[in-house]
Amino acid sequence: MPVLVSADIKQGFGTGYGISLVPEVHVGMETRPLTELVPFRLGVSLGARTMVSLGTGVDLGFFKLDTALGMMNGVFGGSKGIYAAVTSQLEF
Repeated sequence: MPVLVSADIKQGFGTGYGISLVPEVHVGMETRPLTELVPFRLGVSLGARTMVSLGTGVDLGFFKLDTALGMMNGVFGGSKGIYAAVTSQLEF
């Protein structure tokens, strides 16, 4: 079962909407434990904005449908809000 892991660091050089001098570290992973058609994703962002997200989807090659659920500015009881997302993609 292959696992894809990615990470990046975001550093702002000023302040403004969506920009902070506090660095952010983002780490994410994707694996397909059950079948190649259904990916599982987990992501964490620490720093200026702390977020945790979980996602899954369906990957049929030409069509993809992804869903995600996440918590903003904290984890579980300490979070300041949740978000949900659904995306679809057609590839030609």
